[in-house]
Amino acid sequence: MAAWLGKQLLMARRSGRHQMYSSSTNLKNQVWIFFDGGSRGNPGIGGSGTQIALRGPNGEHEALWASSQYLGENCTNNEAEYHGLVVGLQEARQKGVPGVVVHGDSQLVIEQLRGNYRVQAENLKPLWRKAVELKKQFPAGVSLVHIDRDRNRRADQLANEAMDRRHSEEYSTELWDSGTFLPRGNKYWNMGMPELRQECKNRKVSYSVTKKELVASLLASELQCDEDFVQFVEQKNWSSNELLVQCKALQRRWALEEREDDGDTK
Repeated sequence: MAAWLGKQLLMARRSGRHQMYSSSTNLKNQVWIFFDGGSRGNPGIGGSGTQIALRGPNGEHEALWASSQYLGENCTNNEAEYHGLVVGLQEARQKGVPGVVVHGDSQLVIEQLRGNYRVQAENLKPLWRKAVELKKQFPAGVSLVHIDRDRNRRADQLANEAMDRRHSEEYSTELWDSGTFLPRGNKYWNMGMPELRQECKNRKVSYSVTKKELVASLLASELQCDEDFVQFVEQKNWSSNELLVQCKALQRRWALEEREDDGDTK
């Protein structure tokens, strides 16, 4: 088991995709959404742009996913801005990202979602309600950051491409599609009970009553642990975040044991 895990971690380091996060809160601060929108005529031809990126340790960010959405010929600028935000939140939540930091140059949208500005325009209320509903679905929360246009160039470019072409496009990376940037086991927390039970059956592992026990069973299977791991989790009464933290600690310990077995410690 230790040899298998050590080999997997070594392969991840060599591929440059070895960043693994110990909790949903940490991951929230690493996944950024940039959004923008515009219209030519206000109302007129509308388009929105969205980019999801992974923030590196030195402040740089790696693009993971992008969307350029054409919104028709009767769209206002603020509607387009909201569309760009909603598209990003929907994609991140569908992927199972626990929390995000949202960046936009629309002060109106940012402040309305913070609750500092009232939403008076009737055409914006459905979009605002959708964005608020999506915010509530992120267990680690959503942070909102107002930025200058100069820092939002890629989202602006995507919005303009949609208006120029008058059709929508999506761009995805292998890293985003694979979900390997997510904490191990995070995907299970987003499943409902029926899906969790079915996944346990597919993996031929036992399952119990509570969601935590189901997730622990699946993690035990994925990490190639025995049933003692599940019992250990139940005794500790960990929360979902704590469970992910402890799984990460277990991986680190196995990796260290593997290096010691190979005589590679310094």
